[in-house]
Amino acid sequence: MCCSYVPYEEKSQPGLPTPTDDSPEDKRDATPCPSWSEDAEHWQRTSAVANQNALNSSNPLKRRAPAKTLEQLQERMGELESYVKAAGSTPVLGEKFPGMYQCGGGLAAPRHEDGLRDFERSLLRGRSFKTQYFGPSHAASLLLQFEELSTFVRDILKRPPGFVKFKDHFKESRKMLRFASDVDEEITFERLVAMVPSRERADAFVGQYYETYETTYRVLHTPSFTREYEQFWSERGSAREWFVVQLLLVCASVNWAVAGDTDAFVGRSSVNREKATRWIKAAESWIERQSHKHTPLEYYQTHILLFIAKRNICYKVKREWTVAGTLLRLAMAAGFHREPTLLSHKISVFDQEMRRRLWYTVVELEVQASCTRGMRAAISADDWDCLAPLNIHDEDFNETTQVMPSALPLTTFTRTSFLVSAASHVALRLEMLNAINSLSSRISIKPAMNYDGLTRAALDALPRYTSTPAKPTTFPSVASKLLLHEFLLLLHQPFATSTLSESRYFYSRCARRDSALTILRIYTWPKLPLSQRLILSSSQDANLRACLATCHDIVVASYRLGACAADMTHDRGLSVDYIRDSVELFGTRVKRLGQGFHSYWITSSALGLVQSRINADEPAEKFAEEAAKRVMILHDEIIAVQRPGYDGLASSQDLQADTAKQGLQQQQQHEAAGETNGAAPSGSGQQADGERGAPGGGVEAGGMGTGLNASYEMDGFATDGGDDLIAKLKAADPSELERRQQALNERIDATFRRSQQRLADLIDENSTLPTTVSSVTVLGAPNTRHGFLKRIVEPLLSANRDRPYTHSEVVQEVAATADKLRQFAIFQEPISIYLDKPSQTDALTTPTDIAVFYSVKERGRVTLKTGTDVGNAEGSGYVNAQWRNMFGGAETLDANASLGTKTRSSYSAFFDTPILSNAQYGFQVGGVQSATQKTFASHEESLRGGWAKLRWLSAANSSHELAYNGFWRQITGLGQNASPTVRNDAGDSVKSSISHLWIKDGRDSPLLPQSGYYLKTVAELAGVGPLQGDVAFVKGEVEQQTTIPIPIPGISGKSGVSFSAGLRAGLLYPLALGSSSTVKGSRINDRFQLGGPNDIRGFRLSGVGPHDGSDAVGGDVYAAGSANLLVPLPKLGADKPLRLHAFVNGGRLLALRHDKEGPLTKEEVKKSVADTIAELGNGLPSTSAGIGLVYAHAVARFELNFSLPLVVRKGEDARKGLQFGIGINFL
Repeated sequence: MCCSYVPYEEKSQPGLPTPTDDSPEDKRDATPCPSWSEDAEHWQRTSAVANQNALNSSNPLKRRAPAKTLEQLQERMGELESYVKAAGSTPVLGEKFPGMYQCGGGLAAPRHEDGLRDFERSLLRGRSFKTQYFGPSHAASLLLQFEELSTFVRDILKRPPGFVKFKDHFKESRKMLRFASDVDEEITFERLVAMVPSRERADAFVGQYYETYETTYRVLHTPSFTREYEQFWSERGSAREWFVVQLLLVCASVNWAVAGDTDAFVGRSSVNREKATRWIKAAESWIERQSHKHTPLEYYQTHILLFIAKRNICYKVKREWTVAGTLLRLAMAAGFHREPTLLSHKISVFDQEMRRRLWYTVVELEVQASCTRGMRAAISADDWDCLAPLNIHDEDFNETTQVMPSALPLTTFTRTSFLVSAASHVALRLEMLNAINSLSSRISIKPAMNYDGLTRAALDALPRYTSTPAKPTTFPSVASKLLLHEFLLLLHQPFATSTLSESRYFYSRCARRDSALTILRIYTWPKLPLSQRLILSSSQDANLRACLATCHDIVVASYRLGACAADMTHDRGLSVDYIRDSVELFGTRVKRLGQGFHSYWITSSALGLVQSRINADEPAEKFAEEAAKRVMILHDEIIAVQRPGYDGLASSQDLQADTAKQGLQQQQQHEAAGETNGAAPSGSGQQADGERGAPGGGVEAGGMGTGLNASYEMDGFATDGGDDLIAKLKAADPSELERRQQALNERIDATFRRSQQRLADLIDENSTLPTTVSSVTVLGAPNTRHGFLKRIVEPLLSANRDRPYTHSEVVQEVAATADKLRQFAIFQEPISIYLDKPSQTDALTTPTDIAVFYSVKERGRVTLKTGTDVGNAEGSGYVNAQWRNMFGGAETLDANASLGTKTRSSYSAFFDTPILSNAQYGFQVGGVQSATQKTFASHEESLRGGWAKLRWLSAANSSHELAYNGFWRQITGLGQNASPTVRNDAGDSVKSSISHLWIKDGRDSPLLPQSGYYLKTVAELAGVGPLQGDVAFVKGEVEQQTTIPIPIPGISGKSGVSFSAGLRAGLLYPLALGSSSTVKGSRINDRFQLGGPNDIRGFRLSGVGPHDGSDAVGGDVYAAGSANLLVPLPKLGADKPLRLHAFVNGGRLLALRHDKEGPLTKEEVKKSVADTIAELGNGLPSTSAGIGLVYAHAVARFELNFSLPLVVRKGEDARKGLQFGIGINFL
């Protein structure tokens, strides 16, 4: 958005179209403007009559007003303001329309408490009815009070004589051009498909859109869009028209920012922008032909995408604010502003969530458009009650979802995190925007400080994420900061620019400077890819605001005296660097898009003005000439890449040929430059994100591509023989360097092997010598009890052994004791061991005595961590607090709280301690309270209780765990369609049981074994004898897995190919409760469940076994088995944790068979169990087969399988297709 930057006098001419807001109609109908230079010259041709003396000054750049003159000017300004107040008119309106604002007329010019009136911060461009209004929050409103920069800009316009010679050429070439948007064609489906760019470019565009707009504004459901995108490239003819239109708009939003295409221009617009314009016009034409009555989700998505694409390429920006208002009313007319759950039951949960996302996206677009234009927003927080969108992953819900997953904590990043965060303070920003742009009143310092406090609280509340390639969070994180810092800058601007009460508004000046520098840091941050910085600069005006505010800050401070001025300019060097980098960013935007020339021109002038103020000992003309030169160079570069005659209909082959030709020319230039001095050619440097810059951008001419001056780099070798060294480095053959490095590595390895062999020989030579351990000392354990450590290390002493040590035995026993210390997990790695002679002052020492020292470092005793867990078809976020080594004996107190998609809430705590300083024996007592949503059976289970466990490790390296469990269980939250079986078991139950767990694991890897076996048994006895409770049963479960490696001829060692087979079986035997002679049936929360990605793949979770309606009610007897073949991926090898996976698995889950209703006798139960076990072998088990990928991470195993159900029984829930599983225990 551009506007006049100085007040117009009464006779000024109507403004010409700006480079950022011209339309095809303007190009044809308006008087052609030969170049930006003529636009700019006309734009600033005249100023208010009060400024003529400054314009006619012989050298306005050199003026330095003394303090006394400034005081006199302030006094004079106060007199004039009093006069104007008495007259009740503004300078312009009072002269042109006498009496309009005169005293007694009922109207008075709105006045700020510091004397700032509306006309001083707002602008009405044009005349008669051809006017454009820009309010106080418009980016360039500061220039209306910044006369020095306006004067500097006008002076620069007179300097470059080269501008004039391009006028005629540019004017004539524009008359001959045809534009892409001028093409009038019928928009058919085939035409839309033909417009889609190549797959390579489309992938880049969609990826960039996903990383930027789909992590801020939420328009698309990314899994659905991605699925259609992949299908589109496999079969274009079957694609939906809505999808193709949306794909074109996605590409149009970012195509100019993604490097790799042509840099050519057509007039004042880049070829890439003309392509995007054509896509936009095609989409606009197509959507106008669609029904406006029967509107699907895609109708509203496309309207929002259309707005985003237009804004990004500066397409008819004069209409941006009005179009945003139309979009807002379109959403409100459809009821998006109302919470869907309050008004209608006909909207699915998927549509409800998408409506929330679209509503808050539209609100954000309206707020930004209003702020850019300088208008109050068309809506307030009282105008909607729609809830904020959920902070959930798109992959967690779709059109078939019946119950939405629980919202993740704000500290967990999702694509919706930005929008959720913005929704929390959108009401505050709307209130500030309305106060800033209000005509009836002006914001005073007290409300401003209140807004400041609330905004900074919102800034402090912004979550911090860790960005990874798989989860890029940088763009939404910086966009969240920009939202708030932009408003802080606007909030303090009136006070920071005030000439009155300097000390009173000192905080506002500091606050504005801080926000301005923060914004500049974001826009110039090298870690933010160039393409994303360009998109940010095109989406909002924060960068321009920050540049002008920083320039104003420095210029004003250069006139002030004392500590105040020093404080305002102490970081001016850094500020100048930020402004310079921003100027380069604006220039790159012009070269990519062809728009934003005025922003470049103004910021370039601001840079020159700042440099002239900081370097007062140098002539101001020097910096004015440099600013003019920058503008001239950019103008020359755009003229040099013109493509007259481009009609927007060039084929993809033509565009690829252009790109290839440019790449060949740049490669030839690079090779030529490399032969001379090794420097990269000017204008073809790499940008911060690895993208190729436009000609002349990114790297200064003559630079070496390192950020250092060329002469400085050469000085680094200015020693004797330096030239020879450089010659050798240039002449070095890469293969020779690789050979030298390999030889050096081989020498290092040989030396290390010789040292190891020498150490082994010394140990062997002395291994049989008698040795006595006279003392053992543990260093660095101040918080660990002496008695606890004594039990661990005392057995090492020779005095406690029946026979003397040999030297080799000492080494083995010392290492074994170090392992014992590690098992308690209270010491950091590594635990160092030192063997030394005992103190010579001890008269009892002998020549064979040695002293053993363990050097340890204790781990932190109290830790607090947060994170997420994914496994068993569930995701959760947790907070965990742990008090380690609580009493100095490796005790642990652990407290955990988690919220998840299924286990909605869980709070647990336990105390664990080793027994007699032995890590292989332990005791644990704990409690838990949880609420778990069991959607497979239409209910929620609430659990409260505790346990006590005794664990030990047997001599056969088998682990045992004996436990008592007492739980109060509630089946509640029944779904509307809950079955009679579930309803019958609803309510409370108490389980009191003892259990035993035995595990023997002989696998070489628990997550991706290639050989070994695994055995596990679980036995539980409940409700018998003193155990009490209201359920009684015996429950047993056994599991076995065996894995064997398969050798492959020609491959030495492990081939990575393995075959594994597993079996699981379980039985629940109901018992009589207490003294009763009859037996009740088992309850649903005690029965087995079977099916899902972790056991029988190809079936949904709990999809195997008895069902009552849609509810999986579980069974009492089950058996399941699986056979798996794992093969390494080609070219990856056996050492990589990635495998191809082929499997066959199946099983049966049965409820006890009996014909009698109600309680059974013991004999009837016995017969029922026998009949049910026999039934397992009748008929084929429920079976599926498939292939997939297996990845073994350090903490979990991931499987992505394609499953094909082979045998499915009535009522069971099978799943054909892709299935994703995460866990640590797979069948």
